[in-house]
Amino acid sequence: MSRYMLNTPQSKSTKSAVKKFGTVVIKNDRLDGVVEIINYRGYTLYEEVDIQFKGKIKAKYNSMYSEWFDSSIMTNKALTVSKVKINRFIRKSTFFEVKCMMNYFGVNIKDYSYIKNLKWI
Repeated sequence: MSRYMLNTPQSKSTKSAVKKFGTVVIKNDRLDGVVEIINYRGYTLYEEVDIQFKGKIKAKYNSMYSEWFDSSIMTNKALTVSKVKINRFIRKSTFFEVKCMMNYFGVNIKDYSYIKNLKWI
């Protein structure tokens, strides 16, 4: 099975449309912010997207109660958090909205693991 990105006129137009219209506002019990779909890659058997999240997450850190955190928690030296766990949390929490948005463009995202790159601003 080869892994070559499709370079068709349809994939090029989908990529440009996703960059232009691919923003989703999320406000729920876990997240508060905006998700922008930055890039789209189509392969023969699956499709991938890259997203950028601007906002806050609600999580527990050394307490019984949940708190709202922004992206400065990643650079704070006093708090040691796992970047892998935070990225997985954001991918799982935004998966439904990203999947629904990509369905508008005819792209089927099957699992949260197909959200490859994530930037949290």
